[in-house]
Amino acid sequence: MEVFVLLLLPVVGGGVAEEDPAAERAEGVGGAEAVPLVAAAVVVGVVVQRAQGRTLLDDRTIALDDKVSRALGLLRNARLMASDETLLLLSHLRMGVNLGRVKDIDIRTINELFLLTQPAHLQKIQGRKLEGDVRRAARADYIRQRLGGA
Repeated sequence: MEVFVLLLLPVVGGGVAEEDPAAERAEGVGGAEAVPLVAAAVVVGVVVQRAQGRTLLDDRTIALDDKVSRALGLLRNARLMASDETLLLLSHLRMGVNLGRVKDIDIRTINELFLLTQPAHLQKIQGRKLEGDVRRAARADYIRQRLGGA
């Protein structure tokens, strides 16, 4: 049984969900108020992920390696990457790193990618507004660059 904990907070002045234009108009948590909430969500996610990983490691090592390897393969080679897919694949990769199944990627890099692949951060990095496939392509390019992909 897989359990995923995902906390989405609307952030003032930013596009939270790239597929939902109404999200940009939503009032939400911003600035310093968001930091402890996001940090708590990450801690909860890591605790759940570690418990889940230990179970997988004990019961299904091949399945775990497959899940982690597929995530790494997609992250290193995809040409278009949506936000939700990125979060899922980075979660699988983080689990692999935490369980010692992936040795060549630093956990700090994964944590940075969780943040920097969000729409507002991508636009800041690119220095321009990005939409649709252009944003998905920029995200995939950025991930490939950071993870040493093709």
